[in-house]
Amino acid sequence: MAFRRRVRKRIVNEISYTSAKKKFQRDEHTEQVYLCQWLRSRSILFCSIPNGAPITGSQRAWMVAEGLTAGAPDLLIFNKPNKAYDTYDVKGKKVKVLHCGIALEMKVVSGGVQSDVQKKWEKELNELGWIYLLCKGCEDAVNKLTALGYDSL
Repeated sequence: MAFRRRVRKRIVNEISYTSAKKKFQRDEHTEQVYLCQWLRSRSILFCSIPNGAPITGSQRAWMVAEGLTAGAPDLLIFNKPNKAYDTYDVKGKKVKVLHCGIALEMKVVSGGVQSDVQKKWEKELNELGWIYLLCKGCEDAVNKLTALGYDSL
């Protein structure tokens, strides 16, 4: 019985310490959860790519076989942005081309750097007509998405 109390007390202390740290800095998961709530509240069509999910080796092998790829962005937004287009000169006429959607990579507010594989994804998605956003937390993501016209959907 005394052993259980000691273990329970140690676990409670660890949880309290972790909770105190998280009050000052939210992790990437928490930031992404808040952003997903914001996207859902505006009926924006999106999905997440679970690259950072805590899974076992056999589960990872299963998911890789189904197409899970390292470096893929955290969220894909399929609604076309209202205010994001490029202007091209085609035979003397200005043509506006809307982007396909948004590929969004979440990072923590302070720290968090983009890996080389993620930079490769950014380059390739931009070439395919996607807008790639590297966002430092939910607030940064919401500001960038609002600037692209997503708040008015």
